[in-house]
Amino acid sequence: MTKKDKRVQVLVSVDDQHLPKLGQVVERCKAAGLEVEQTLEKIGTLTGSIHPDKIAGLSKVVGISSVERSGEYEIAPPDSEVQ
Repeated sequence: MTKKDKRVQVLVSVDDQHLPKLGQVVERCKAAGLEVEQTLEKIGTLTGSIHPDKIAGLSKVVGISSVERSGEYEIAPPDSEVQ
């Protein structure tokens, strides 16, 4: 994967008003560039990945209350000096 193709993981929250129409919100998110990995209907949350330059557009999708980048962590190998 090249740097240009790099996607970031995001957590997308759907506002309460649009929960009954979650399927439509998911389709709008896909159209905005989100590759949906999970739809958590009971809590109104989507997880997925998107190009960083499309996050602003995703947050403007009707029915979305917030878009947050997922944290990334790196752990040193077991044989490294820093633990």
